[in-house]
Amino acid sequence: MKHTRTFTALSFTSRLAGAIVVINIAVLVLVLYSLFLSRRHYDEQAASISRNVSEVLDQAISGEIVRTDIALMSIADEAERQLRSGKIDSGSLCRFIARTHSRMPEVVAMRATNAEGDAIFGPAVKAATTSSLAHRDYYRYLRDN
Repeated sequence: MKHTRTFTALSFTSRLAGAIVVINIAVLVLVLYSLFLSRRHYDEQAASISRNVSEVLDQAISGEIVRTDIALMSIADEAERQLRSGKIDSGSLCRFIARTHSRMPEVVAMRATNAEGDAIFGPAVKAATTSSLAHRDYYRYLRDN
């Protein structure tokens, strides 16, 4: 009878140890699955935030380009208006460019050039110190087209 009790106690202990191991494995699987889901959630959230930031930046940059284009077109319109009246009033056009530029502090400089590429109109333009833009690709493209 002693032998049966020892066998039963040993059997119970081994079954208890086996159950604990199975429970530990189940808990480990649940923890790993939870970590996997959490990682996937944060990856999706990071991708969504990145898309949103990209869209906001795209809209902001596009808006600045449109604003700058409108400002440059208004300067061109003013220069053409002055040309239609006979000649360009250098002081008046420079003040117009300066006023337009003051409304757009994010733009480094606004200048108008002559046919040779010399920046001759705009705020603080001095013919002797202002460099020519004729060597720049964008100037050559605009001059030729």
